[in-house]
Amino acid sequence: AECLRWYFHWLEERVVYGMFLSDARVISQVENEVMVIAGIMCQDLPGPTMWHIRGLRRLGVDVESAEAILECVRIVARWAERDTTGRAWMRAADVSIEEEKA
Repeated sequence: AECLRWYFHWLEERVVYGMFLSDARVISQVENEVMVIAGIMCQDLPGPTMWHIRGLRRLGVDVESAEAILECVRIVARWAERDTTGRAWMRAADVSIEEEKA
């Protein structure tokens, strides 16, 4: 299992982020974040959801627009019968765009 973890990390870092999600010739950085946030929220991953909401805001998306985007994700998730009560289903207004110190 540990061996597979290394391969998955390599695949995620080099292929998914490195080749596809970093290519702004196809979709913009904002469009990329919207797509990533939707997938992460539906997996109920609170940490990555917060990081990507922060990234969306740092790209210049205002709080109201970010809230609207997240509400669209919730609507689609509910339509797909996903649970939207988990910790990853946060509000953009609750996420600081400043990195929090541990």
